[in-house]
Amino acid sequence: MGGMMANAMDCMEKEVQVCCQDGTFRTSTCVPLWYCHVAIGKRDFGPVPPCGAAPKSGDASKCQQSDGQIRKSMEMAKSMCFDKIKELYDLQGKLGQCVADVSSEKQKLQSTRQGLTNTQHRAEDCEKREAQAKAQKSLGLGGASGSTFCPARSAELSGASSQFALAMDKCIGVEFAAAVRIPTIDIEVPEIKVGAIGTGSFQLQTPDFGAPGFQGDIVVPGGGGKLNVAPHSAAGPGGAKGPAPGKRLSLIQRVANIKADIKECEDAKPKVMAKKDELAATKDTVLKQKQKACEELGPQRLRLLQPATAQTAIQFFSVMKMAWNCPDVEEAIDGITALLEFC
Repeated sequence: MGGMMANAMDCMEKEVQVCCQDGTFRTSTCVPLWYCHVAIGKRDFGPVPPCGAAPKSGDASKCQQSDGQIRKSMEMAKSMCFDKIKELYDLQGKLGQCVADVSSEKQKLQSTRQGLTNTQHRAEDCEKREAQAKAQKSLGLGGASGSTFCPARSAELSGASSQFALAMDKCIGVEFAAAVRIPTIDIEVPEIKVGAIGTGSFQLQTPDFGAPGFQGDIVVPGGGGKLNVAPHSAAGPGGAKGPAPGKRLSLIQRVANIKADIKECEDAKPKVMAKKDELAATKDTVLKQKQKACEELGPQRLRLLQPATAQTAIQFFSVMKMAWNCPDVEEAIDGITALLEFC
């Protein structure tokens, strides 16, 4: 066993020697193989060591393989490694398309939800304007001369009416949202770090490890950072950071990570359909809410109000106090009622 291990170390040193003796072979085979092995967890993250810089792992002269055999075995290893890389990118393509599909549907849901929210806000605005107009008419306000029935308290009634309007704005917003809750679009999908999401599409290109000038400056699917960047240890007493061994990610780990993301994405698809149903069910209610606030309540209702007197105003605000169960509204109405007692 010891002899086999020693021979393996000797042949690893011979690989380095063969790579450094032939620049073309180093560029076309050694560098791509190095980074491919980083990608599948056979090497630590980090750049290819320059020739002559790496510590010797064995005695190249003792390797039982010829230079030709070393070249052939490295070429074969590169081909096998590239096939494994393709498996990763095929899985990433499946993941990316799933995320693109779900993200596209999610955007549609968000657009639908925003439309319903806008409709609800319009209903709120109608209700707020109606409440303010009724309050103004009940208090005999709106004209240049102030209150028609209580001119001595016009300024105070006008200020109290403004406080009532602010309280009603807040109260109506809360009440409307509570009466019809528009579903939130809380659908999450995995983050895509390799490839680009488009509108319902996913763009992914498998990198050419054998391209001239390739230096491993990429992130491959399944986790981890750039292949040619070695993580650094924490700063020592002098403040300097030194290189630390990168945590390897095996092919099995990468595949498992991508498959887990694919499952998470596939699990999101039924949630999309459920949210579609929720929004569809909410739409009719929101439209009825708007119709009631903006069409049924209008100028004709103002005409039905009794002529403004202190007594009719007190009656009106008493009804409003019972209709809107909000502390701020109650406080504002109490202030108005106290003023009306003097009218």
